[in-house]
Amino acid sequence: MKKRVIGITALAAVMTVATGMSAFAAGWKQDTHGWYYEYDNGAWAPFGWFTDPETKNMYYIDPDGYMMSGTRVDGFWLDDSGVRHEKTEAEIEAENRRKERAASRPNPAKEQVAADNAANAAKTSKTSVGTKRLVYQHEIDAFSNRFFTETAKALGTSSIGGRTTRNNLETTLKFVSHDTDVIISTLPLVATEKSANYVPHAWEFTYNRNVLGDEREINAMNGVVKNMLIAGLGETEGNTVYERVMAEPVGQGGRFELNGNTDTGNFYSLTYAYERLVLQVTCSEYDPEAEAAAAKAAEEAAAKAAEEAAAQQATTSVITAGAGQSSTPETEAAAQDTEDGAAEDTSEGESGEGADNADEAPTEAAAE
Repeated sequence: MKKRVIGITALAAVMTVATGMSAFAAGWKQDTHGWYYEYDNGAWAPFGWFTDPETKNMYYIDPDGYMMSGTRVDGFWLDDSGVRHEKTEAEIEAENRRKERAASRPNPAKEQVAADNAANAAKTSKTSVGTKRLVYQHEIDAFSNRFFTETAKALGTSSIGGRTTRNNLETTLKFVSHDTDVIISTLPLVATEKSANYVPHAWEFTYNRNVLGDEREINAMNGVVKNMLIAGLGETEGNTVYERVMAEPVGQGGRFELNGNTDTGNFYSLTYAYERLVLQVTCSEYDPEAEAAAAKAAEEAAAKAAEEAAAQQATTSVITAGAGQSSTPETEAAAQDTEDGAAEDTSEGESGEGADNADEAPTEAAAE
């Protein structure tokens, strides 16, 4: 095996002399000063930015022709392998964390726009979609104005009248008959938990079923109740709650409590006693859009990190090949030849010589 190595090396030397040309293999090389890139013709990569023809990674070559690493050049970070990055790994991770926090953090201007859009949609839709307090309250306010106004017009001359109160604490719409409240829709506007006027629920709805005697008025009020329950709880849950309330005969003194989730995931509690319904809805404060944005940002960050890790691994393998010559096809073949030679010598009983050959580097064998 040792002879074969010498033979191949000698043949290469003879061919080089015969052709009058030097044989170079393009790639990264290392000497006592550092790494440099050598072309097929023996020339080195010039000073400045350099793109590896194989990996397409970018490096920076100093005036002496050596690769720079572990520093910043022209605003770009050169990692320990010399590969150019716009930011360091720590900077990229910090930026991704900031994006995730920004996506999950409340944005007053954004929420106000969403609330206004939801209120406009509520003018023609049947159910709310908001899970954030501000958006949900804008929807309920729009639904209350719509259904109360439509019902008042449909009733015409009646003992029932509508009243609206708006201030910085709450918005209240009522139907009143002979100074007695029939329906009350209240939106507590204080959203700061530390405030003395804060209440956790975003909407409270009350219906006194036993104060009316006129069938036309009763039917009209029942219609408002049904529309508002569907608007505030959703099509499915709203109809379910309405049917449960209407199943109680007036004058029988029925009592029950209901607790559950709206169709969109908000929470509600309902009490019914002495023909009086009281419903309170608390928003879940779950923002699907923000959650989706945060998930997308995390997914993109993970994908980018994986891509950079793969690129880093590929780059490291290229440069390592030029270092100890343990990863290139030529050195792997030489190492395999040496192992084969050791095995052959051992099988022939020449264990000592085989061991010596196994320890010799390919260049030393060539020198012999």
